[in-house]
Amino acid sequence: MNITIHKNGEQLGPFTELQVAEMLKSGQLAPEDLAWTEGMDEWKPLSSFENLPPLPAPPSPLAAQATPPSAVKKTKPLARWSLILGIIFLAGCGIVLLLVSLLHTQATQKTEKCKATIYITCDNAYSLWLNGIELGLGADLGVLYSYPVEIGNGDILAIKGYDWEQGNHSAALYCCIVLDKDNRWFATDTDWHCSISKINATWPMTNNQFESPVKVSKENVWARFPGFVAGFKSKNPNLHGDGIWSGVNSKNAYFKEIIDLSKFKSQQGN
Repeated sequence: MNITIHKNGEQLGPFTELQVAEMLKSGQLAPEDLAWTEGMDEWKPLSSFENLPPLPAPPSPLAAQATPPSAVKKTKPLARWSLILGIIFLAGCGIVLLLVSLLHTQATQKTEKCKATIYITCDNAYSLWLNGIELGLGADLGVLYSYPVEIGNGDILAIKGYDWEQGNHSAALYCCIVLDKDNRWFATDTDWHCSISKINATWPMTNNQFESPVKVSKENVWARFPGFVAGFKSKNPNLHGDGIWSGVNSKNAYFKEIIDLSKFKSQQGN
């Protein structure tokens, strides 16, 4: 018969009875080493095998110290594949959760709407659009018009300023958007996107921006016009920014901004 040996945590063999007897004689094996052969239910010490030379009785081994090779052969591959599949599953779940989180964040940033108020006036008149919808118009420089709105990232704010006098400058515009929840603001300055060229009818609805700043004045830059709105700002602490205008002789000026809530300012002052 063939005998399998369990020694020092390793499985050896199988060996013939003669080979086992020689290894016992040479000291390679000890009588207390566990052994198993086909038909046995558990491992037993070599000293209990009848067909081997008489040997001293070994101490009683714990059966739990080893598992029959038939069981080892069955469980080791299963455990290995279970571990591999488990790692693959967890990694896949992690990737899916990460993608869901990123998509949710992007969707939230894109669709988040904030209540706000748009304050605006113009010398001489203006028309105001939000996402292609006309909110109103005004023609009194002494009035600061206000429009309650809901805005979010990617919204299109469009304004057409008219200069009825057709003097040596363009329309002078002031606009300030103030968020209701924290009074953060976004107001006209020399970085606003503007054009004095003739614009087609769909310009308030397209999200392409004009080059900024527009270089059209004698100094090749749009100028601030602080005194234009000083009276309004003195009565409303949430108003910031300046009026903007240019020294070019142009009846109309077209302003357009793509809303980015991260650019709204919280600090006081202009």
